[in-house]
Amino acid sequence: MKLRDHPLMSCKGVSSWPPKWLWGGAGRYVLARGEVGVLKDAMLSSIEPYEKCFLIMEHEGRQYIGTLMLGDSSFCREIHTLLIEHRGKTIREIGEIDLSYMPEKQ
Repeated sequence: MKLRDHPLMSCKGVSSWPPKWLWGGAGRYVLARGEVGVLKDAMLSSIEPYEKCFLIMEHEGRQYIGTLMLGDSSFCREIHTLLIEHRGKTIREIGEIDLSYMPEKQ
């Protein structure tokens, strides 16, 4: 099962992949949509229950932030680790990662 299709890649029944991407600069906000850009970094929320992961990606010369809202804190930590290991890859490549080894329920 691909990362983008994993049932735990959601919060309250709403898919978190791909995140909505937001760039704020020059006094305006610009959205990017879909599996675009290259992952630069991933940060786990420091606020309990640790079900959010913040992603920084670069697309067309801009850095965007996106948030993965995941309903399972254990899965969120695993995804964060995986994302750190895949920095520098495209968001589309990351969406293709095989997660069949991960349980669908935790």
